[in-house]
Amino acid sequence: MPIHTRVVFFVGQFDGNEYTVPPMDGQPATVVMPVENPALSVQLAHEMPHSVHFQLADVKNSFGAPVGETIFLEGLAMHANKALVPGLPDTAYTELTNEPGWLARCMAHKAAVMKGILPDLDKSGPDVATKVTFGKGTMGMDRELYCAGWFAMGKMLASGATFPQLARIPESRMIATVRAAMAD
Repeated sequence: MPIHTRVVFFVGQFDGNEYTVPPMDGQPATVVMPVENPALSVQLAHEMPHSVHFQLADVKNSFGAPVGETIFLEGLAMHANKALVPGLPDTAYTELTNEPGWLARCMAHKAAVMKGILPDLDKSGPDVATKVTFGKGTMGMDRELYCAGWFAMGKMLASGATFPQLARIPESRMIATVRAAMAD
């Protein structure tokens, strides 16, 4: 199956706002990247796996998708990024440039974040998406969804799952897969 991706580069506001839109209305998945980002290659290596994954798993949801699905998507993208651009500290794959120390906070609060976000895995919509991606999540930490994704996907990969296998898990099974990885 051919994978088609449109990449749009733009001059942004130096806020690191890269994102990927799933295929829709007959258009391919679209990766949108600000060119002024000093970590452009690392961020592109995060967003391109989203484009591939959206197509292999036939992902239709976008922002506001169920929390568990987004945990799966972001966890896979962060770990694929690490595989595509190896040798950097884990902070290069997980932290925003304006949030130094985020991964250390994530690691320190791992158990609480995982426990706190677990009941929200099936919830969807812009309010809950904003809360766990940009806002203060269930435990008061920013970007808790990414924290949960880093650990849940890391566990799946450490258990022997491969990127090709994970990228083909359909949207309908992503929440259950994340729930199983977060069970401990």
